[in-house]
Amino acid sequence: MVQYGAWTPYEGNSILFLAAVLLIIAGILMYLAVRLQHPIAVKRPGMFLGITIVVIWLLSLTTFLVAVTIYVTTLYQQVGHFTGPTNPITPITISLGLFTFIVWALFGFAYPASPIPFALNAITKVLAFATAISLFLPQVQVTQAHSVSEK
Repeated sequence: MVQYGAWTPYEGNSILFLAAVLLIIAGILMYLAVRLQHPIAVKRPGMFLGITIVVIWLLSLTTFLVAVTIYVTTLYQQVGHFTGPTNPITPITISLGLFTFIVWALFGFAYPASPIPFALNAITKVLAFATAISLFLPQVQVTQAHSVSEK
């Protein structure tokens, strides 16, 4: 498998370990949700704290965008133009997901209680699952056989 950058996919026992940890966390959260007898109320922040939260959010967003710009510029200067590996399923799933949302929008993004919005909601979830699961599938090496004709 060709490696790009420092990221390596989960392989072998690490897949099972990750799945077990996520399953345990999900089980604990479901148990706690069932045991919770009343909704948890959150106190709304006052005017000063609300403004402070918005200002901090805007500053963090600005800082993130500046950092991304600097990192991408530095990477481009050090490495040059880089094209990562292609994934042939990504354009199809994105296109189908976008198409499903467009059809759903034509029906007014109704709550999925009637058959058509329910079907569109289900199709969108299946496409999202297919896109997410394709991130963990191993890359298939495509080799081209060149035939040499003898004269």
